Amino acid sequence: MPQGSSATTIPVRSSSPSTSSRSDYPGTPASSAPVPLAEIERAVRSIRYGSVVVVIQDGVVLQIDKTEKIRLR
Repeated sequence: MPQGSSATTIPVRSSSPSTSSRSDYPGTPASSAPVPLAEIERAVRSIRYGSVVVVIQDGVVLQIDKTEKIRLR
């Protein structure tokens, strides 16, 4: 069964994290940037087969990668 795939990257805008530490995760910078849950959910719901990867740096979501597998019968 042949397969194809396509990848999409959704850039996410965020403010830079502050330098203070959160008490629940010592050593991790606190962030005032909201987590883009709606974008993550939209990426997950839009594919039937594939993967969604959330790229996080310094506690801030930077990017959402979506790879969709297309199954040909």
